[in-house]
Amino acid sequence: MPLIYLYDVIPNKDLLNAAVLNNAEWCNTICGAKGAAGIFDADVWHAGGAPPQYYPNLVTLRADVSTEHIGRFAENSDADFSIKDSFNDLDLTTLSMIKLFEAEWLLAPDVQTSATGYEIVSNDDEIMQWQNAWDKDMPSGFFNASLLKNGDVKFIGIKKNGVYMAGAILNLSKNVVGISNLFYGDDIPGAVNVFLSASQHLFPGLPVVGYSRGNELDDLKSKGWLSLGPLSVWVK
Repeated sequence: MPLIYLYDVIPNKDLLNAAVLNNAEWCNTICGAKGAAGIFDADVWHAGGAPPQYYPNLVTLRADVSTEHIGRFAENSDADFSIKDSFNDLDLTTLSMIKLFEAEWLLAPDVQTSATGYEIVSNDDEIMQWQNAWDKDMPSGFFNASLLKNGDVKFIGIKKNGVYMAGAILNLSKNVVGISNLFYGDDIPGAVNVFLSASQHLFPGLPVVGYSRGNELDDLKSKGWLSLGPLSVWVK
């Protein structure tokens, strides 16, 4: 008997809000592993220090956040500052910021692929191998091995001849599982569906959400992923 997934009954608006919060919580987890755990208020999450590469200083948590509220954080920063506009509804040019890119929040489809063939990263050596497969140019230890002790976070991958050829990060929050840092290629067909099945095995019954852009976005949509709404990233 197939599983009944929560996204069969949760409205897309609620799923969008859950995806936004999940992503902010993931940013907080990553920043916390680097000693820069942030703060949540009703409107935004903001890092408590300089975030690692690819991660924002601030994430909006609802639509129509005032630029005055955001500006207080941006103006107090002496370094580069980035903002994830989770609803792509802000004009931050008044803060001397430029829009770096636009993307889309996504809801993964129900898949019936067997949750086999993947491995859970479990030690320092494996997380370095996984990181190098994801991006060989990232500095050593970019992903702190302490993340492997967090039961709500799973680094998963598929190996071929002992080498990671595909991977993803799953992070659990209250109502959804976030998926990020996807990498896969034609030499591992069906990798994305394996990761979705892995999520259902590890965190049963929860919808899987994430965001993407460019060619990956087009590919995921061709695999049945549904858009929940736009987002953008601004930089100063």
